[in-house]
Amino acid sequence: MYKIVALCFLIALFIFKFSFLSSAHECILKGDSAKEINQYNLCLNNEISQSKNQTMQIDYLNRELNRLTAENNLLKEKINKIELLLYQILKEI
Repeated sequence: MYKIVALCFLIALFIFKFSFLSSAHECILKGDSAKEINQYNLCLNNEISQSKNQTMQIDYLNRELNRLTAENNLLKEKINKIELLLYQILKEI
């Protein structure tokens, strides 16, 4: 149950984050003046920064998914132990 909720949350987060990628624009050098070259360089710098930020977010989400998966497996093991104990108690009654 927790895994499904966590997975849905992460998928929604991915969709939300990557929906902005489709609206991204290209950096196009429109002339040879210093102002236009500076704007072009700023645009390229912004794209590089956004790319690094998205990579960091993806890394974080992958680590979080791995942590939640491990936690889910641990909880499943605990539930199995409880079910086994309950079965043994009920069997003795």
